[in-house]
Amino acid sequence: MIRRLYAALVIGLLAPGLDPAGAQTILERQERGLTTDVSSRDPAMRTAYAKARSTLPGFLKLVEAQPAHVEGLTVKVGFAGAGTTEFIWISDLRKTSAGFSGRIGNRPNHAKHLSMGDAVTFTRQQIVDWSYRDTRTGRLVGNFTGCAILMKQPTADRQRFAEATGLHCR
Repeated sequence: MIRRLYAALVIGLLAPGLDPAGAQTILERQERGLTTDVSSRDPAMRTAYAKARSTLPGFLKLVEAQPAHVEGLTVKVGFAGAGTTEFIWISDLRKTSAGFSGRIGNRPNHAKHLSMGDAVTFTRQQIVDWSYRDTRTGRLVGNFTGCAILMKQPTADRQRFAEATGLHCR
């Protein structure tokens, strides 16, 4: 259950795509697999990108070391699609001679040339966020863009989301 909820958070909540059904809370949208569009010019999102990039070296060390207490290593990468850039979570990360490879971890909404599970390659410069679950604490680490979205939600909704997913934002 926790892994399924974690996967839904990583692959569902943060990829672009406005909620057409108008679910009321961020947790309800996440549970329904709906996503949230946020402008890349949004100040909170720009701060999230900067924090993710500044902490990326430590995350990449975890990708190489693959410690036992770390699972679900993912990065968010931008791909062109339908006149916009869609930021998509990539799982199954591997270091390559040219950068990285992985698999599309969520259903793209705008980058129609991609499908969930597709193999992709990308460079370090394309990474805008990263995340993993620490099995010692049960917490989701990273996911700064998720926190940028959550911090705009009512306090009670943020607390329910943190309890359900392990993502605690400061």
